[in-house]
Amino acid sequence: MKIDEALRLIDEYQELIYRNEGITKEQMNNDPEILLESGSRKTPSAAELTGREGSVVHDLQTALSDLIKLLEKSPEYGSLAKAAPGILNMDTSRNFNYIWIDRLFKSNVQPWVHAYLDGLEANLKLMRATL
Repeated sequence: MKIDEALRLIDEYQELIYRNEGITKEQMNNDPEILLESGSRKTPSAAELTGREGSVVHDLQTALSDLIKLLEKSPEYGSLAKAAPGILNMDTSRNFNYIWIDRLFKSNVQPWVHAYLDGLEANLKLMRATL
């Protein structure tokens, strides 16, 4: 269920990014270079996103952290629990929750954020297939 929640949040976040960039998912799929066109769109940072847009980033990180902690509590998924933080690009924080290692969602949203979210989606689907 946590994987499904994270996948839903990924879709929601991608749609919010597309909307804020002034493009559609179809435009992105048909012409990924549209993201490289400078000046045609305002590219917001996660800190600039407000309301639901701002909290979806937090909700996604929380869902991924909860997923890792659930895996850690299940002895049969020990090896996946050890690998999951690296796969998801996360590490523990001082309060023992998992957070993203880099500042991916604290800097300007760039085309590589789309690549990360696509990769995250693929990795979560692979994890779900092994569970």
